[in-house]
This record gives sequence, structure tokens and C-alpha cells, in this order.
Amino acid sequence: LAPSAFAASSSDAWPIKFTRVPASDSNFRGKVSHEPVHDCQPESFDPKTSTFHLYTPKPASGVVAASGATATKPAASALKVYQLDNGEPNATMTIDGRVQPGDAKITLEDPLTVTRYFFTCPTGSSEALVFHYGHHRRAIFTHISQSAFSPDRKKLVLFNVGKVKHHGPWQKMRAVFVIRSRDFAPLPVSDATAFLGTVDNQHFLTYGLGDGSGKTGSAVVWNMHGRAVKALSLPLRPASDGNSTADIIGLLPGESSTFYQLTRSDKGICVLRLQDLRKPRNHRALVLMVPGAIADNTDLHKLVQLDLSGLTLKGGSVKYRSADGKGGWSDWQTAK
Repeated sequence: LAPSAFAASSSDAWPIKFTRVPASDSNFRGKVSHEPVHDCQPESFDPKTSTFHLYTPKPASGVVAASGATATKPAASALKVYQLDNGEPNATMTIDGRVQPGDAKITLEDPLTVTRYFFTCPTGSSEALVFHYGHHRRAIFTHISQSAFSPDRKKLVLFNVGKVKHHGPWQKMRAVFVIRSRDFAPLPVSDATAFLGTVDNQHFLTYGLGDGSGKTGSAVVWNMHGRAVKALSLPLRPASDGNSTADIIGLLPGESSTFYQLTRSDKGICVLRLQDLRKPRNHRALVLMVPGAIADNTDLHKLVQLDLSGLTLKGGSVKYRSADGKGGWSDWQTAK
């Protein structure tokens, strides 16, 4: 498979097609869910009223509860882990950190701040976000399954479950939250918004896997006002856990009018497809030799790292490197 030049190709073999743009919801009410929330997070979490205590990890036996004043003080570099008194069994919580201290800390425009509460348990994970303006709390979002801040930290795209009324039903919600003004731009809850992809300052991407067979999925590009810009149908391989795609998709960082998809073509071969969002006939493909891309059940983000900063629809090149099978990465290679 040789790279194709940028051209007005009419080939039926090109798998990315333009499709119907979904309509946005008219308000932030979301879609009623009759299922209880099982996401490791207490049903009504609020750091002002919820009680939790510090845990300290033991190398031999994992995480063990510490009791108040007798708790062993963790090392300054260790990630503090907590357990909520009314949480699920074996559920733990970290604050502004997931793997190591500070790795999930988000800095906003002064005097705005945000604190992240991350919950994990054997059955999954979720997140809660609390926003403050100085010392005054501005917003709290709980039961977040997916979220991403825009690079300028002015907006947040979030997928969560909540209650519009205290005694009302749980509702699945998708929205863009403008942090300073506290405005919302709602999104429809549909297959096309099952998963959240890349987010930039002007646009973001959502997608769905369709029937999960990898034959036909969908991807939608939205602006930050919650309006769909373009919708695409394309084959998407499901990830090994079924909670995302095994392919790598997004918008080019320097050219948001171009959608990209890295997918496995054959053993050791991946194809990077570029699709113009303005003209369906404008597209091209680049071949990447990835020795580790042999097993069909391996997600590509675990096998390939991309540097797309020098790539455009009409030219430029992509830098990439592949997993070496020893926990490291190969030298950077170039494809154009």
C-alpha cells in the first residue's frame, strides 16, 4: 500500500464518508437513565460534607487503612490515597493526582481554581470536579465518566451523570462548560457522543463504535458552542476493553479542518488517513511501518506515538515511534 498524493480522488475504496450531522439538545436536561450509578463514587459526593480518611500503601499487601492520629505519614513524594466512609467497598480516591502527585492538576486563569477528585475501584473509575472563584465555590460536577479541558483552560467538555432536581431521576449529560461565565452548551446523548476524543480551543471530537464490530463507526466534530460542524462514518476498531477505539483519531493540531485516523492495515503496517472536513474528495494516506502492530487486539496508542505538529493535509510529514517490546520506544521515524 503506497501513500496517495493529495488529490480529488473518486475511489470507492476510501473508507471515510460524510454523513448526517446530529442535532443538539435544546437544554441541559440530558437523557433519563433508569440504571443506578456504579462508578466507584458515592451517590452524593461533596467534599464539604463527605467524610474520608487517609490510606497508606504497604508494599507487601497493597493499600491498608490508617486510623486517624496513628496513621503513618506518607513520604512527601507519595500520592495520598483516601477512602470515603460511605463509598463502595475497595473504592479509593485521590485529589489532583492519578498516578503520581500533581499529574492531574489543572491550573486555571486567576482567580479561578479547580480541584479534581478521582475515584477507582475494581469495577471502574470516575471523577468529580469542583470549581472556585477565589474562596467562593462556583460549580461542582460529579459522576464524570469523561472530560477534557481546552488547551487555553477556558472551557471544559464533560460527560457525566447527574440530577437536575434533587429527587429526580439520574440523567446522562454531555455539555461544554464555559468556566468563567458558567454557561453551558449541551450536546445530544447518542451513539455519536459515546466517547470523547481530542479537544482544542475551537473544536472537539466525539465518536461512537456503532455495533462494535469495527465495520462502521461515527465521528463528529463540534465547535465550542455545541454545534456539530461535520459528521463522518468510518470503520473504527474497538479497544481491548471496549471503552474506546483501538485506532488513534483526532484533528491535526495545526490544522483543525483536517481529521486523522491511524489504523492497522496489516501485520506491522499502519495507515494514517487524512480527511479534509470541507471537501469529501480531498484526502490522502501515509503508510507507517510499525513492527509491534501485529496482534489485532492491541490498542494502537500502546504501540505508536505520533508527532503531528509538522503535518498538513497537503504536505508536511509525521514523526512516529513504536513500542520496542521492552517497555521503551524506538527512535523517531518520519513518513510523508
